[in-house]
Amino acid sequence: MTDREKKCKDLVSSEWKDRQKDLQQEDFEGLCFDYVEANTFTDQKEGYWRWQFSWGGPGDELRAFVNRDDSIHRLEYWYLDWFDGAKVNVTAEHPAWEKMQEMINFTAPGMVATIHMYDDLARPENG
Repeated sequence: MTDREKKCKDLVSSEWKDRQKDLQQEDFEGLCFDYVEANTFTDQKEGYWRWQFSWGGPGDELRAFVNRDDSIHRLEYWYLDWFDGAKVNVTAEHPAWEKMQEMINFTAPGMVATIHMYDDLARPENG
């Protein structure tokens, strides 16, 4: 089976291994760093911070899911290609976890808590 015939689930581990080499370089930046609010995509119930490395077909990114205090509770590496995608979980001991936490803290401290506060206020039982 050629790489072109493989699904994302077949490629995600090797792509993550390759991407980790980039992350070790001090000058590596990726394409963008942004927050994706809950319900932006179908069946996406939780918002996350996205560090996007590439896009199109294929694309890859790290997704950090955070608590209200901005601390990461889950970090995932995603490999995406037209209507297909797969992830690997990244452990808290991995340097990418610390890097993502630094980026979140520097970019918008308290933003997620504010989003949750407005979500709570918008609930019918609070209105």
